[in-house]
Amino acid sequence: MNKLETLKDIIADKYDGCYEVTRECVKAYANVDTALLDLKDLDLVLMIPIGTWAVQNEKKKELVYASHLDVAAKERIASLMDVVNRKSIDGEYEHTQENTKDGYWGMFGTAFRSVTAVCKDVATAKDFIAMLVAAMNTSEDKLYALVGSTIKNKPLVGLQAGVISQVLHCLFPTAFPVLNSWGRDIYNALRLRLVSAGKKDNYIHNCETIRKYRDKFGTFKNYRVLDSLTIEEAHEIGFGFFVERYSNPKAILGDIDNILPKYLSKLTEDYNSLYQIPDAETAKEVQTILRADKGFMKKSEATGRHRPSSCFKKYMDFFDWWMNPEDPLAKTEDLDKDDSEEEAFEEYDFSSDPDKPFISEERFQKIVSLLKSKKNIILEGAPGVGKTFLARKVAYQLIGAVKNQNIEMVQFHQSYGYEDFVQGIRPSTNGGFERRNGIFFNFCDKARLLPDEPFVFIIDEINRGNISKILGELMMLIEADKRKEEFAIKLTYSDENDERFYVPDNVYLIGCMNTADRSLAIVDYALRRRFRFCPIVPEFNDAFRDFMVSKGISMEHAKQIIDKVKAANEVIAEIDRGLEIGHSYFCHTDQCDDFYTWWEDICEYELFPYIREVCFDDDDKCGQICNKLKF
Repeated sequence: MNKLETLKDIIADKYDGCYEVTRECVKAYANVDTALLDLKDLDLVLMIPIGTWAVQNEKKKELVYASHLDVAAKERIASLMDVVNRKSIDGEYEHTQENTKDGYWGMFGTAFRSVTAVCKDVATAKDFIAMLVAAMNTSEDKLYALVGSTIKNKPLVGLQAGVISQVLHCLFPTAFPVLNSWGRDIYNALRLRLVSAGKKDNYIHNCETIRKYRDKFGTFKNYRVLDSLTIEEAHEIGFGFFVERYSNPKAILGDIDNILPKYLSKLTEDYNSLYQIPDAETAKEVQTILRADKGFMKKSEATGRHRPSSCFKKYMDFFDWWMNPEDPLAKTEDLDKDDSEEEAFEEYDFSSDPDKPFISEERFQKIVSLLKSKKNIILEGAPGVGKTFLARKVAYQLIGAVKNQNIEMVQFHQSYGYEDFVQGIRPSTNGGFERRNGIFFNFCDKARLLPDEPFVFIIDEINRGNISKILGELMMLIEADKRKEEFAIKLTYSDENDERFYVPDNVYLIGCMNTADRSLAIVDYALRRRFRFCPIVPEFNDAFRDFMVSKGISMEHAKQIIDKVKAANEVIAEIDRGLEIGHSYFCHTDQCDDFYTWWEDICEYELFPYIREVCFDDDDKCGQICNKLKF
């Protein structure tokens, strides 16, 4: 904690020029009729705090002249930008950025380059700028109430806590902390639990939490002091705070601490005490080791599953706190009712899923691991093996919850194009034409706003479209090592002044491909290099048998189905393993009151026509396979 107490304060206008420019710009808007404002004005306000290594001084001046400020104000603000830019080149500001040639001003490296990427609502510009103007005439003790009221009562479409906080911080550096992605990482490292910190609705609550922390343990006032820490420095401060506040393990662990040494010895390093564990990753390793010991688990009579004993649960609860540290200064009763929305998502774990795919847990976790490392995978297999169903389960596992708003799905076909997927020209409502962003473009924009959350894009029938044509420039951008803003490029339909596009690091791609589609072109090598291919085979195993029984099929009939399909697949495999019969044909058992009628209908109207296509003109082979399926 000593380090926190000795951090040096920052004088805003000596630190960076964007403080002064933001103030003068908002003051100028006090003289503009709010009814005139549009998204160009919002662009100006949002871009001022962005560093000129990302949005250059000349670009910022263009935004000034495109705004609805009066002529005199435009000239005054543009001139001030030039003065600030010159001072930055001369090294007159304390804030410096490595690897910049000519100096810069502005503090933040990331934000959308035009608000139109995430917002079409002009009311957002009017409401947000009106709030800023009102704030300039509000005492600091009433700022939270003003901003909180605006956030609560105005939609502010497309704006989240990160970008809102950047502007507010420039106006009131001692009142508003920065909660962009970097700021959130810093506060996590400091062990302050912020409630859904990326959401604007929670911003004021989180401001109050951070303020309590600063006022109790720091001597500085400008929140940029915390925002400018390195992650390593923040971890060091946060760990010191943790030990200071919770120095007595008995207060947390009760009778658990006496079993801890047994498990600490299994780690790669020796730790005699819980407080020697340096970080959350190591703590998570301890948690994993403990979970593997069934001796600490008890069987639930209700579900038949093993759950932690009460003693073990205390230990798990502690590690949950460690990895998501709760703000010891904040009271949970102060949370808004809306805050529960994020926590309402059902957690997902394959091992406890009652409706899991017919695949081994080892194989499932391997697929998830491949997706995490490569970012892009393709599930390939015969029709009916459950590739699409499996893809969504893999997405849930990666996300950690059944969170469908973080998942998007499309199906490729021969008419699907770049214009649908990325960006294109489309007819407008006024009879002309307009550029319109495609589904993947918008998905990436959404993912950028929540950089700490995984987003999964699923492409069904990926080999049915002209993949090279559909992806276009994305063929490079989807590579795992190109998921950075530094690799951003101009898109085909981009204007000269448009922001460059890149695929965020938190976006993952899952393709599903039928190996039976022999009429389709083989996936080209350029795409193949960018994906890992995961073969999915028919799974007629014990899990499938138990599923059939749970749906009302007798155990005897379930075993017969497995035997017959396996026998048929052995013959089909002689033709092509990618053509085998999948298990999804048999998963719909609603009309199974008469087993033999149900089975004959599946064979006659689904399987036999498919087998005839598989065998082409080989009637003998076709008859051989069909006979193996008959009772």
